[in-house]
Amino acid sequence: MKKYILFLLFVFVGNLIQAQDETRALIYLKDGSTLRAVILEQKPEGIKVRLSGGAEVDFAMAEVAKIKENGDRYAYFDDGSMSKQRGFYHEFGGQLTVSGLGEELGAGNFVFGFGGQYAFGYRVNKYAAFGGGVGLRRYDTFFGDAFVQARAFLPTGKVTPTFSAEAGYGIPLYFTGNNNQFETQRGGWSLRPSAGLRIATRRRADILLEAGYQFQHTTTEQDWGWGSTNNFEVWYQRLSFRCGWLF
Repeated sequence: MKKYILFLLFVFVGNLIQAQDETRALIYLKDGSTLRAVILEQKPEGIKVRLSGGAEVDFAMAEVAKIKENGDRYAYFDDGSMSKQRGFYHEFGGQLTVSGLGEELGAGNFVFGFGGQYAFGYRVNKYAAFGGGVGLRRYDTFFGDAFVQARAFLPTGKVTPTFSAEAGYGIPLYFTGNNNQFETQRGGWSLRPSAGLRIATRRRADILLEAGYQFQHTTTEQDWGWGSTNNFEVWYQRLSFRCGWLF
């Protein structure tokens, strides 16, 4: 009896997961009819759907006037690509940072850094999204940070301009020092405004390309021993270039 119940539970959970993965949509045909169906496959030349009665039907894109998926959660484009317009989103990205010239480095030298981040939030509509996340960034030391994020979109089609702002708090992940001096870095506020492009793909994930400016505040305490210490504040300021996925 227990095995039978476990089997039914397994089937129920499997069907539930499969139903959540299905792409349900309203399909408006150019002849004026409207169909509620599950999208099984979508290509530039046409789509394959399963109707509510279970029948599977193919339509050429030339027959389709408009597709509304899950209450306009996605927008579809002529080449078969799609982009989420509403609902929860995930964002993964890698980051390259470049500093200006430093006096101690001499002319013609730049400092490069790198990092990565993950963000999670909610796409309110096709124009705005809000969320938060965590990141790891390399300046002259590594910083881990947590941040809140606001993002705006200017929908124009497959390629969409996007603007974002992230504000948070970063903490250095290790200390530095030498035989005569010990430095302790403390955390501080971080900020990153940016602008870029969101590029829709056929895999329900957008390519995200951004350029911005990364700020990170930190306080450094230098302990020379015998009660002698120096304290000073530092603002890291770096050009930031990011590439990632938004889905």
